[in-house]
Amino acid sequence: MVPRIKKTKVDLPKEGLIDWASLQCEDYTLADFVEVYSTDLFEKARGVSAFVRDYYEKRYYTYCRILMGPAKNRSLIFDRFTQQPKEMIMMGSNNFLGLSYHPEVIKAGQQALEKYGSGTGSYLLNGCFDVQRQLEEKLADMKGTEACILFSSGYAANMGTISALVRRHDVAINDRLNHASIIDGCQLARCGVEIFRHNDVQNLEEILQGSKGKYDGKLVIVEGVYSMAGDLSPLPQILSLAKKHHARLMVDDAYGTGIFGANGHGSIEHHGLKGKIDIVMATFNKALGSVGGCICASKHVVTYIRFFARSSFFSASPSPVNCAVVLKAIDIIEREPEWRERLWKNRDYFVRALRSLGFHLGDTGSPIVSWIIGDDDALRKMSKEIHEEGLYISPIPYPAVPRDQVLFRMTVMATHTRQDLDEAIETLQKTAKKFKLI
Repeated sequence: MVPRIKKTKVDLPKEGLIDWASLQCEDYTLADFVEVYSTDLFEKARGVSAFVRDYYEKRYYTYCRILMGPAKNRSLIFDRFTQQPKEMIMMGSNNFLGLSYHPEVIKAGQQALEKYGSGTGSYLLNGCFDVQRQLEEKLADMKGTEACILFSSGYAANMGTISALVRRHDVAINDRLNHASIIDGCQLARCGVEIFRHNDVQNLEEILQGSKGKYDGKLVIVEGVYSMAGDLSPLPQILSLAKKHHARLMVDDAYGTGIFGANGHGSIEHHGLKGKIDIVMATFNKALGSVGGCICASKHVVTYIRFFARSSFFSASPSPVNCAVVLKAIDIIEREPEWRERLWKNRDYFVRALRSLGFHLGDTGSPIVSWIIGDDDALRKMSKEIHEEGLYISPIPYPAVPRDQVLFRMTVMATHTRQDLDEAIETLQKTAKKFKLI
């Protein structure tokens, strides 16, 4: 049986009939494989495999690259195409401060491994280690809340918290660019969902006004720093509107934690709102150099989440090793502001240089720099060339972003040298000129 694929592009074969063996990756995006009509449930998987195989054979596939060491300013990767190790300038990591391989952080992890072992379990049923409780107290202090609960990841924190708190008679009001974990949490909650235009406070107010009498509880959910464009949320205005319309406010501060604010406590501190946000989520796998996530809120909210968030109750919490690493990373961030100062100096230099050359960058206000390409075919071909030049950046295709907004996502780190940045700029300039983008 030949499967039929849902037409999401005008250049699909006649009648949408697909011959996987002759598939050309240039004709499709991953979104084209979401709905494949076939009696065989796995037919869509075979289609995607053919798509990825052709992607790989043409050397467009620059995903899941294999690192052979830490994510430093220059990282050693195993190049699948040449079957050889290759040093690349790393601008595809969220290790903004380089703390994942800081000597003190490594030592803290080693000591915790020797003391606690490698395992962990469900916090509620198996008990918590003292280092886990210490981290919760520290994170609550960072975010200006009464309490904190740990999760195995930021994804689990968002999904579990939203699905536990927001019920069918309530509404979650989301920024259009909110992370997938927030969207999934709303779907699991089966609550009402309203979407406002990205960072558009006027549109948010219209939705809040329209929700009056339509729902019981209201939760406005935004990100402190958005993961693709790198722009900041206008939190003071959003908080004011939430209070005016008797809604609660949840802020995903995954990308703000560690690099924003006078003490590195995040975008909440940056806006002078510490202690004023109802729910704050943070992750450990960005600036904090580890794995895990947390929710910071009032004591009664955290207690409720501890018993009703399924991604906490039915899952393991971050290991003692992870917790010890995060505690040490926070200590370094607070006592050594030079790491953040170096990060921002590098970021400003990089962005100014690219803009002066005519690059079409997003409205970034963070170390996340998005170079908008706008064409899938160009993104594929440029990704291949940039990889071969020894620069590690991340191509972001549709459907991760709108079809006309496909982009390269680059992240600047405190550990980048001026030479690293200059070589990266030279490679980007060379590629942009070749494809007539500047």
